[in-house]
Amino acid sequence: MAESCTGGMLAAQMTSLPGASDFFLGSLVLYHALLKIKILGVPAELIEQEGVVSGACALAMAEGALLLTEEATWSLATTGALGPAISSDLGRVFVAWSWRESGGSIGRHLTQLQIPEDLIQRREASQKWICRMVCKKFLEFLS
Repeated sequence: MAESCTGGMLAAQMTSLPGASDFFLGSLVLYHALLKIKILGVPAELIEQEGVVSGACALAMAEGALLLTEEATWSLATTGALGPAISSDLGRVFVAWSWRESGGSIGRHLTQLQIPEDLIQRREASQKWICRMVCKKFLEFLS
């Protein structure tokens, strides 16, 4: 798992589940673009062209996290804008999943979330809302 705007909150939720070590290898919190590039292999050109708050960046982060170890069968990545800086992206969050398919190819899925205005600038409330939405979207994706 690679988290940016959620700052490790998704990992905290995962590790609170009984038996988490059976399905959860770990998480990285990569807030700055430099670490997304150096650790996950997100192309610098992608960040320059699309920005870190983009679906393309989220997909690249998820794939980079998946490829960090052969033992990983799936990964999730989050990137978005939760403030405190005001931007046109404020409240926009991208969640991407990557997984290993039979034959060695990598599957990918992207979801864009828009945080309700009353939660923007309230980081903990925003992160909890994202956690709920990620769980909901993941279950929808699996069914």
